[in-house]
Amino acid sequence: MAIFTVHVPPGTTNATRRADRTIFVREGFSVPAFLFGPVFLLYRRLWLATLGWCVLAVLLATLAHVLHLPVWSVTALFFLLALMTGLEASTLRQAGLGRRGYIFAALLASATRDEAERAFFRGEGLRPPLQRPVAGMKAPETEVIGIFPRAGDLA
Repeated sequence: MAIFTVHVPPGTTNATRRADRTIFVREGFSVPAFLFGPVFLLYRRLWLATLGWCVLAVLLATLAHVLHLPVWSVTALFFLLALMTGLEASTLRQAGLGRRGYIFAALLASATRDEAERAFFRGEGLRPPLQRPVAGMKAPETEVIGIFPRAGDLA
């Protein structure tokens, strides 16, 4: 089972248009981000992450040159950079979507993205308890997780 976070576009009132622009981000290791690093980041429009990756790569190359590191250690350093990119790709993408105004709408566990889409539009999945449901989507059954009170219950 894979875990997906669902992000809906801001300010879209048309349900069909909102459904087309809804983004499902798979949690976990990203092989394309590991293999293609900055190309993946550029493709996902993660400009700040791409800039950070390039600065870090230049710093690693400069450090390797100044310290006269052997080839195997430079390779290991860049392997670690690629590994970090693969591990953090989904987090970077979620942060980028948040900066563009997308709203975190749900967390789903599903075998495939298609199943996650069907479950989300049926109203399934964990929804943020303190956030109002997006217009046109089924509201969650309860807004309480565990023993936390609802807003206004303490008054």
